[in-house]
Amino acid sequence: MAVDAMPAFLTHEWIEGLPDAVGELGVPDAVIAFEIGAAKFSWTVTGGRIVETAHGPRADADVTFSATDQDARDLIAGDPRPDTAFMRGRLKAAGAMDVVLSMLQWSTTDDYATVRARVAAMTD
Repeated sequence: MAVDAMPAFLTHEWIEGLPDAVGELGVPDAVIAFEIGAAKFSWTVTGGRIVETAHGPRADADVTFSATDQDARDLIAGDPRPDTAFMRGRLKAAGAMDVVLSMLQWSTTDDYATVRARVAAMTD
């Protein structure tokens, strides 16, 4: 019996798998863009759920988070937490500060810890 290979970090397949791994987000409705190393993708969040994933830059994003590949891997591994990485400049954000602060506050909750663990389990 063949075992499905885990998609490589930041590939199209990995990015497409994120909504199922994330589930509920404790953030307001928004378009959230990510620039992780050379990878650029975004989520449209409605009602606390990712309803759309898009690849490439997103000019209409409410907020854009950026980090290096390694810093993103460290965040997924749980050290540091996103709020700490933001304060240290390892996670950058531009755009609607209410969305940024909401996401950073959510990153201190048990719900975030559960989501982080699910994303870590799907990450090579």
